[in-house]
Amino acid sequence: MLAQRLRHLTVVEASERFVGEVQQRQIGNATVHHCMFENFAPTSSYDCVFATWVLTHMVDVQAVLKHAQGMLSGDGLLFVGVPNVRVLSRQLACHMGLLEDLYGLTPNDLAHGHLRAYDRQRLNSELDRAGFEVVAQRGLMMKFLADFQMDQLYETEMLTVAHVDGLFSLGNEYPDLTSAIYSVCKVKQ
Repeated sequence: MLAQRLRHLTVVEASERFVGEVQQRQIGNATVHHCMFENFAPTSSYDCVFATWVLTHMVDVQAVLKHAQGMLSGDGLLFVGVPNVRVLSRQLACHMGLLEDLYGLTPNDLAHGHLRAYDRQRLNSELDRAGFEVVAQRGLMMKFLADFQMDQLYETEMLTVAHVDGLFSLGNEYPDLTSAIYSVCKVKQ
């Protein structure tokens, strides 16, 4: 989707499988680098850097954010997306006694390589410490059940396109209860 909107797209991806998937798509205006984000050495600056679903996997988040800051052009923007630990489905699991700690890493988190969990306040604090100012922030989609339960509702068509559109609209109104949070940031002056 980004490649359709940009003259050139530089993709930095640590997963060999995902690199292969991008290369199979033969996106003419995309250059793919198979490395860790923090090891990527750009030869130019960028107007936009996207760090989506990355921060939860990083050992040193501040170093990664500072590295991203160094890649941005003067008025460049950083786009960050993270899973939201305060998502309604996770809060429901706590109230049902299925989770003891909202901020603790679940077996599913660990299986996905997560090292930490974020809510909006934790994300904002991390961005602020790295020298970024949040210029826009939203939630993605209100998610009231676990992923496998939501998948079953999609598969059985109990959730229609209208439901999904409504859940995204609700996410705009209640970002703290959504499946993920995204921020658009600029370097503080």
